[in-house]
Amino acid sequence: MTINSDASTATAPATGLIQSRVNSPQTSMGQKTSSKSIDAITRRNEATKVELGEQSAKLLSSQEKSVEHLYGLDAQLAEAIKTLNDSLSRTPTKANISHDDVLNRFIVRIADKESGDIVREIPSEDLLNFARHLERLKGILFDKKV
Repeated sequence: MTINSDASTATAPATGLIQSRVNSPQTSMGQKTSSKSIDAITRRNEATKVELGEQSAKLLSSQEKSVEHLYGLDAQLAEAIKTLNDSLSRTPTKANISHDDVLNRFIVRIADKESGDIVREIPSEDLLNFARHLERLKGILFDKKV
């Protein structure tokens, strides 16, 4: 009997018959090991998918709660402004609430209704100027690129 270059077939010299493929113990063990490895990887992938799904659900829930909280704050702010305006309507003063986009801060100015003179400003104009200069200086000193 001779063995061809293909180790899986053997030829009998006298009859020329080809014997059927012989499963060696190594091939069988290798296939079983591969099958077990694939099953383990598949289980890990499924577990990872479930974990990612749970994490993304938690993140989405957290984002929804944050948005709801912001809407609640917006309603509270509107109520506070209404209360302030109602209180000030009985006095000879008026309030002007504005937002400084550069500093991302709210500014409250209390002014006399008749003359329009500013009676009180929170935060004060000096503090606002200082903060604006500090922002400009921060832009000069620090590069925003990371």
